[in-house]
Amino acid sequence: MEETRIRELTGFANQGIFYLVEGADEAELLNREEALVSRLQPLIRQGELDSIQALTSFVPSPGRQQEALQARRRQAPALERALRDLGMRPEAIETLRHDLDTNRLLTVNEWLQAPFSTPFRHLWMGPTGHGVASLVLPLGSAEGPRLREVAQGLPGVVLVDKASSVSTMLAKDRRMASWSLGGALLLVWGLLALWYGPRAGFWLIAPPLVGILLALAGTALLGVPLNLFSVLGLFLVLGWGVDYTVFLRGCQGKDGAGVLGVSLAAFLTLVSYGLLAFSHTPALKGFGVVLGWGVLGTYLASFLALRQGRTGP
Repeated sequence: MEETRIRELTGFANQGIFYLVEGADEAELLNREEALVSRLQPLIRQGELDSIQALTSFVPSPGRQQEALQARRRQAPALERALRDLGMRPEAIETLRHDLDTNRLLTVNEWLQAPFSTPFRHLWMGPTGHGVASLVLPLGSAEGPRLREVAQGLPGVVLVDKASSVSTMLAKDRRMASWSLGGALLLVWGLLALWYGPRAGFWLIAPPLVGILLALAGTALLGVPLNLFSVLGLFLVLGWGVDYTVFLRGCQGKDGAGVLGVSLAAFLTLVSYGLLAFSHTPALKGFGVVLGWGVLGTYLASFLALRQGRTGP
């Protein structure tokens, strides 16, 4: 919805979505562009696209140019008579006849040298490892999946959706971070169990686990999406939670300075990071919600470590 609103306000559509068209040579490239544009034309009639920016709008393929040239040659006698009847000078009519007879086709390089090509020169990518390439820009409200469907089966045509590719990459990183978080929990529990014993290690890892679960519940209740930054925030909850439980277990709740220090640390962390939950930026908001709920849950649950009588091995 926000992206649609931005498009309406700015007048720009489908920013970051374009087709990359490649061909072994200029003729093959232009033919592939025309095939793509012909598939996109129905989207314009259906209102999903406003317009299409393509190189073939200015430089048709050699085949289309030849067809147009042959049609003009067939019309040349009637055109010459009409121009003669209008009083055109004979040398002008002769120039027209000469241009039609020379069979001279427009090339991309000639078009690029013309001044009127300046606003559209970005459509020509030039030589690549596979030949030559160009861009086709679909302007309108059609979404990536619909545009990708149009390009299916067309050789040398690839839809580039930068926003979608970034979202896919972040989703992949989020899944990797989630698995890494599970591994980190097991690793930390193993180290605590090795030092304090399995039973004490369980009680020491329980508070950060409670904080993580509470943070996940908080994002669900508030309707905040769980993105990569939120998962990274859970790593901080794990680290701080282990610190709280180890320090509180060390002082066994009898050292007022130790309890006060842990409480102040948790309070300042909660305030400094929890305020991000009021941000209007989705990534910061999710980060703040996770840390706010996670730190609060971890701090309250960390007093479970006080049930252990020993302070060390």
